[in-house]
Amino acid sequence: MMKQALPLALACLMLGACSYTKTTLPNDQEAARYDPATSARVRIFSSPEFIGAYQPGKSCAQLDTKAVNRGLIDTTVYKHQESYILWRKVDLRGMQPENYQNNVIGIPPSQATQRLQTDRLSYSEFVLPAGKPSVVHVKYLAQDGSCSPPPIMFEPQAGKDYEVSLQFTKENFIATPRCQVSVVALDGAAAIKQSVPVTTQPCR
Repeated sequence: MMKQALPLALACLMLGACSYTKTTLPNDQEAARYDPATSARVRIFSSPEFIGAYQPGKSCAQLDTKAVNRGLIDTTVYKHQESYILWRKVDLRGMQPENYQNNVIGIPPSQATQRLQTDRLSYSEFVLPAGKPSVVHVKYLAQDGSCSPPPIMFEPQAGKDYEVSLQFTKENFIATPRCQVSVVALDGAAAIKQSVPVTTQPCR
């Protein structure tokens, strides 16, 4: 990611700092669909480079193999309402207004959201049906490379909250980084929830 980090660093120097401060936007329509007795909630992290998608209430086998991205729903919808210098579609940080917004439905803060308050990542929250599988996906796509692991299927439990992100790992110092979609459940009595790994199945 070093090729991408250099221009971003230069842009940050020009702008004084890179805080990536986010605006929290309640998604009342999505929140109204939530019933803790029959549904769960999921928070999916994304950015211009980390592209999130999901499909509620469907298994891997039910995905549309003929559709782009297997028919998964993008978590970020760009309206392209802003205009930038030199006919750019993004600002000097490579972001659009939607990338500065967290779309929320009431999931409590977590260790991840605390770390990302001034990060490039933002998140959107959605309702999933409980007791049946749902599919989630995050892929990395940038000028310096890409990584698109298989989508992940898991079965949300009623009243539970989950987080989905893309994680990179290396077996050793010289190995090529590998990426995989991570799903964790939020747990704990504290205001800032802790993450607990969730059993998942890749969609091959």
